[in-house]
Amino acid sequence: PVEMENLLTRFEQFTEKIWSLLPQNGAVILATVPPTIRTECLDDWFTEFNRHLPTLVDAWKKQGRKTVLANNNAAIAACPDKGNCSDKIHLSPIGYEAMADSYTKAFYQLFPGTIGR
Repeated sequence: PVEMENLLTRFEQFTEKIWSLLPQNGAVILATVPPTIRTECLDDWFTEFNRHLPTLVDAWKKQGRKTVLANNNAAIAACPDKGNCSDKIHLSPIGYEAMADSYTKAFYQLFPGTIGR
């Protein structure tokens, strides 16, 4: 849909601005937007948006940019409660722990051996 195309264009412009502000050896962890089960429409938007993120990360890598995708959704989906709390929008404590683990793994991919030295 046109709205998604506009959102992706704006997101790419935003991320280009971030890249322009980083030092030459800077890095970006791009993460999927966690799911919501409250409204199907909103979740459909998140799903569509998330589908484009690996392509964007691959394009950055081809440009020599240091980047990785933190797949929060895969980590959250593996939670016993699917990572959602009772309001069906926010994550449960288990969901937030899964998301933190996803970011930590992404960080280690970019900077292996840098934590715990």
